[in-house]
Amino acid sequence: MESQAKISLKKSDMLQYLILIGFGLIVTFLYLGLEWRATGGITGVPIDDSWIHFRFANNLRSGDGFAFNPGRQTPGSTSPLWVVILSLIDLGFLLPSKIIGILAYLASGILVYQLARRFNLRWYYALIAGLGTLAAGRFAWAAPSGMETTTFALVSLLALWSWTRAPQGEIPWYTSILFGIACLLRPEGYLFLALSCLVL
Repeated sequence: MESQAKISLKKSDMLQYLILIGFGLIVTFLYLGLEWRATGGITGVPIDDSWIHFRFANNLRSGDGFAFNPGRQTPGSTSPLWVVILSLIDLGFLLPSKIIGILAYLASGILVYQLARRFNLRWYYALIAGLGTLAAGRFAWAAPSGMETTTFALVSLLALWSWTRAPQGEIPWYTSILFGIACLLRPEGYLFLALSCLVL
């Protein structure tokens, strides 16, 4: 009976995942459609910070170091790991950054749902939490923006989720790695870590 209950729960969760993914894709395509319309069919990114990351990634991949201007090293990027990730993808920067951002956006909605379930919320409250995350205007806007925002959110949620699964008072090694990755994606990762230490 217990195994049957687990199977039915997993099937139920799969339905919620599909709802979250479908909703997130609708929101994403709405944003992309509005962007397409506003720019007259020109595909790009809505913020200059994305182009700064692209410039750093291009110089890093070209062997000119972590620099905005080739050969002049500078810590000018607030997301060094995002720059490294983009520099490793030999498909340009615009499309990969959008794809990674959208996938992280969708996964974040699912993980919020999972965290809500982890804290014993009923499935419909957990679903509302996930949908609310995906419906948040700035978060949805950030998904195809070429920025690291949604990837940082996903890694932070993964760190929190892994910590909640550990025995009370323990921080698993993989949780520490996830928090470290989050800090390399955004400086706010340090603040998130401090707040997590206070709460958990």
